[in-house]
Amino acid sequence: AYALDPRARTLRTEIDLPSHGGKLRPGMYVHAAIVAEHGNVWALPSSAVVTEGAGRGILSAGPGHDDHTDYPGEGGLILIGNHNGFSSSWNDVHAGDTVSLDTAYGRYFYKINQRYIRDGSDRTYIDHPKDGNGEVLELVTCWPLWQGAFAPQRLVFEAVPVAPS
Repeated sequence: AYALDPRARTLRTEIDLPSHGGKLRPGMYVHAAIVAEHGNVWALPSSAVVTEGAGRGILSAGPGHDDHTDYPGEGGLILIGNHNGFSSSWNDVHAGDTVSLDTAYGRYFYKINQRYIRDGSDRTYIDHPKDGNGEVLELVTCWPLWQGAFAPQRLVFEAVPVAPS
């Protein structure tokens, strides 16, 4: 029997285990956590994407998925924007790192293949149409990180889907 609680991200389940020495008895309960390790993965939990949209007012509350772009698994551009106050750890992300995105319908892994700085008025990385070249995740924040709302540039990470490691 199982009961999934999507808010707590828990699953109640029954399993059969060998009882070495008779220590486990029928009807016993246990609270357990299963830890799945993915080496060198930078995780962006679904709770980090708190809003839909990429307007200034939306991003001032936290990261946002640009609702004019695709979602993980749809095969096109996925854009997640962020004001630098919420992304100080992004300075530690580099090409070759793996990012995981947890959604309500699955976990997706992406490998950062580019990290670059663009002028704040240069929107070519956002406005490019679907070109049939496959799924691309773009993580974007203001740059330099310490400059807050006055940051004139954008730090952009481009990533492509990869199989879980």
